[in-house]
Amino acid sequence: MILKVTSFYDGAFASEEELVVNLRAATCANLVGKRTIKVAVSAGIINKDGVIRIGGVPHAQLYRF
Repeated sequence: MILKVTSFYDGAFASEEELVVNLRAATCANLVGKRTIKVAVSAGIINKDGVIRIGGVPHAQLYRF
């Protein structure tokens, strides 16, 4: 399961499939963690070249206009 954060202080766990559905519908997202990034890259939602590491943890941002 992947944590889906609905605000900075509240969240729920989501399956990989739910993550992909929600990311495809999102206009912006902050993605953190190996598993989240792996799912987003595998689904073609983000490019692995856009992933940075902060303290060894992978991060990516998604913006659609």
